[in-house]
Amino acid sequence: MKSALLLILLLAGALLAGSSAYVVGEAEQAIITSFGKPIGAPVTEAGLHWKTPFIHDVRRLPRRVLCWRGEAREISTAEKKFIFVDTMARWRIAEPLLFLQSVGTEGSAQGRLDNIIDGVVKDTVSSQALIDVVRATGREMALDVGADLDEAPAKPTLGRPELMTRITREAAIRLAPLGIELMDVRITRVNFVDQVLKDVYRRMVSERQRIAEQFRSEGQGEKAKILGELERDQKKTLSEAFRDAETMRGSADAAAARTYAEAYARNPDFYAFLKSLETLETSLASGDTTAVLSTDSELLRLLEGPDGARPVENEQRR
Repeated sequence: MKSALLLILLLAGALLAGSSAYVVGEAEQAIITSFGKPIGAPVTEAGLHWKTPFIHDVRRLPRRVLCWRGEAREISTAEKKFIFVDTMARWRIAEPLLFLQSVGTEGSAQGRLDNIIDGVVKDTVSSQALIDVVRATGREMALDVGADLDEAPAKPTLGRPELMTRITREAAIRLAPLGIELMDVRITRVNFVDQVLKDVYRRMVSERQRIAEQFRSEGQGEKAKILGELERDQKKTLSEAFRDAETMRGSADAAAARTYAEAYARNPDFYAFLKSLETLETSLASGDTTAVLSTDSELLRLLEGPDGARPVENEQRR
């Protein structure tokens, strides 16, 4: 009988101890409730803790950073251009007691985040130009998806980083009363509707064609420059060659004239004889030339032979 009573007491003690102790993990925080109402401060330290058995309950909430992902929503920008925007956010439960009283569970918090963050994103994006959603401030791009083809490329006035900062700040203010700390909001993807995509592709083709024409015109300019330099070098080379040739020709003529002069000075009669032969050869080279000579011509005397005697061949021809 005593053994049975002791066993019952041990079982009751074990059950009592099991109902009194609870463990809080590293990624958890706990709130003790009594009949559904929170009691005391939140338990944020990991380890073994105690509570009143059968009266107190433990509500566990995550302490780690949580991720929220929104659905792609169609939003109209300030220029009435429709785009699909995907967003994500990082958040955590900063005040567990306030969170438990206002939201309750993590699943309920995801629904509240959907409503608040999506609303802020829609309001902010719809009030800004498309260029501020897709580009960063000061970033130069040849293609401007936010302008028409006949307009000059626009420059971002706000930029995506500042846009996301505004969204985070506005949404954080609305989530603070729920015990939620919003760390940041990010636009993960921007997709254009079909009409905007057609305009973007058309502008991309036009821009690529403009760049190709620019490269082509620069190539033609370089070609003309190279050909001009080549023609200039060619003319310069020909001019220098002609100058050198004329110089050499002049030197040769001078040397020949000097040689002729020296030869003439040594034997004027022989020089006159040679010049007469050269003149005769040049005059009668064609073979059908008729020469009319006087009887006292030196050429006639040379044709007749030494001492005025006609060659035998000339006699036979006569």
